[in-house]
Amino acid sequence: MKSYLKIASILLLASQCLGQLGQTDINKLNQNRANQLNQSVTQSTQTSAGEAAQYGSGQTSQYGLNQSTQSSTNTNTNTNLNTNTNTNTNTNTNTNTGTNTGTNTGTNTGTQTKGKTGQTINENAPLAPVFTECKKPGQFALTFDDGPNINIPSTTKCLDVLKKNGIIGTFFINSNNYVQLEVNEQARAVVKRAYDEGHDIGSHTYNHENLFKAYDEGTLELNVDQNNEVIASIIGRYPVFFRPPEGNGGFTEEYCATHGIVYDPRTEIVRKYLGERGMKVIMWNADTQDWNNQGNVQNSLTELAKSVRAQGASPQTSSFITLLHDVHEYSVDVILQETINFILKEGYQIVSLAECLGEAPYIDGYNPNKPANTTTPTSILTKNPSQSLNGDTEFDLESSSMKIIASMVSTLILAILNALMY
Repeated sequence: MKSYLKIASILLLASQCLGQLGQTDINKLNQNRANQLNQSVTQSTQTSAGEAAQYGSGQTSQYGLNQSTQSSTNTNTNTNLNTNTNTNTNTNTNTNTGTNTGTNTGTNTGTQTKGKTGQTINENAPLAPVFTECKKPGQFALTFDDGPNINIPSTTKCLDVLKKNGIIGTFFINSNNYVQLEVNEQARAVVKRAYDEGHDIGSHTYNHENLFKAYDEGTLELNVDQNNEVIASIIGRYPVFFRPPEGNGGFTEEYCATHGIVYDPRTEIVRKYLGERGMKVIMWNADTQDWNNQGNVQNSLTELAKSVRAQGASPQTSSFITLLHDVHEYSVDVILQETINFILKEGYQIVSLAECLGEAPYIDGYNPNKPANTTTPTSILTKNPSQSLNGDTEFDLESSSMKIIASMVSTLILAILNALMY
């Protein structure tokens, strides 16, 4: 009987010890989780605050002043410019200065004089790089100009075809071409859909304007900067990729010499304007002429084959950026799918323009088709003896409390054996 009483006493004591130790580990576990939750919330708050600062209602334009305070700032700028230019310019110049400065998004308003030259060219700015092909052979990028067009709606159909084929394209959009993008919510929703589905969004100028003409007329700011602002107002990011209408601004001296084209020195001016804004000029080396063939698939494929099947061209040695348009119904209904079939049959891999160039499509470095770099606390990445990768405490023999428990269990077993023997 005494032996049983001893066993009962020992078991009761061991139970109390185990309970206290178990509660200690549970408290540690809860504390670890609480600390990690606070850390996660802090990081999330910092990220949200950063995004809000960049894209929120009081966002800072990439090209000018904080938009929430532009009204009063522009008023002061108008006064200063009028005062400074009154002596040397006439009334018309003052009127143009005040109007343009007051309505623009904030680009260089403190230094430039408006009027005919509504742009500032920084002679020391770097030249925007020009791309005509992918960096790796065997790659093929599909790009679409002139949209969006919601009247047919061809851009939506284009997105449907790309989605069906699992292809990422690039859309070089205008703000005022087939639709007034700044105010048309349906068109804005189409651009947002393209962005949300992983397609790269690039700029094709505000008015689909030849940039040589835009420079001559002093509208580079409108066609480049304002178009970027419209894009950013939809997707929350400023584009890097720029497709010049008619290619003007992208034909380099080397290209012109190779193809027997007269080089226009305004190309350098345009490239400096784009280069100062961190943009890259995207040309093409394969063309379907879809806009001209108007649904004639064979003509478009023949045009495409001039590049893809040129002497020496192959997936082992060549890569291509092709030009299409998402604004024509015949292009997206017939030509697009046949173009995709042709490219794949020739042995090329269709990739996003960002992958083709090895360049991020947005100024902030974001690439929708590349896993985001996430910062994880070292305490989570480093697996401590008492902590798992998901933040839960592991009850292994390396923890101090588990060592005590193991010792207690051993002592308990010995005590029971001793009591039974005597």
